[in-house]
Amino acid sequence: MTTSHPRFRLERPLVSTPPQQQPWAGWPQQPQVPQPQPPKKKRRGLKILGGVVAVLVIVGIAASAGGGDDDTTAKSAAETKTRTKGVADSEKKPASDTAAFRAWVKKADLPAKMKSATGHVTHVKASGGTFGTVVVTTNLKGDLTDSASTGAAELISTAATDWADDEIGSDSTGLITVNSKGGQLLASANFGKKSGGSAQSDTARFKAWVKQADLPSNVKSAMTHVTHVKAQGSGIGSVDITTDLDGDLMNSASTGTAQLIVTAAVDWADATLDPTSVGLASVNSEDGDLLANGNFGK
Repeated sequence: MTTSHPRFRLERPLVSTPPQQQPWAGWPQQPQVPQPQPPKKKRRGLKILGGVVAVLVIVGIAASAGGGDDDTTAKSAAETKTRTKGVADSEKKPASDTAAFRAWVKKADLPAKMKSATGHVTHVKASGGTFGTVVVTTNLKGDLTDSASTGAAELISTAATDWADDEIGSDSTGLITVNSKGGQLLASANFGKKSGGSAQSDTARFKAWVKQADLPSNVKSAMTHVTHVKAQGSGIGSVDITTDLDGDLMNSASTGTAQLIVTAAVDWADATLDPTSVGLASVNSEDGDLLANGNFGK
């Protein structure tokens, strides 16, 4: 019987993890290397959702920026339009004398035929100052001595006188001339309120004076034909009266009535105008033709 030596006994080797070598005391220890972790599963659903949210945020920002650009553009356009309008308004020229005269005639209290006569006016040029002028050009023909248009020209000069007194200035006096299409003189008149004495119209002043004056009844009755009065009483003055009568100085059944009106006009001028002034009172038909006249002045 064979026996093994206890020192040399053979045994089946066991499979096992070799024992870790223990370091000797005093030796430096080896650093422990961490073992890699197994990979985690990707959360694809969350990733897709996050991407969608990011895209929506970017789109919202872009839309907001685009809207801001639109608002800025609209605001800029509005400001540009406002500036352009302001420049245009500041560069507008004042109304011409012709336009100013026509606008005044349209709203003024004038006889119908006088307003109609101003339709012949093609140009008006006015200048104020101590001695001013109003030059009125028309489409009428003829001249002062030979024209069928002098009646209309007289009506125009009367309207122009009122306009000058209202619009040019109370300190200005001057001459109004009404010319034909060819530049010939058709009518003239003086303007200026230095001796007018009242802001009330000459027509209203004249009729009010006649009403309370000691005049014959037939003279007062003739006043119903008066449609317009214009007086100028500084130095060489004038009283121009427009009526609804017809005809002219040489051929009219209305000359008698016109003469009654002249009588009242002379008395009125002597009583109310500048006592140093002298002049002529004229009564015209509704077409502007002369019917009667008389001198006033003390």
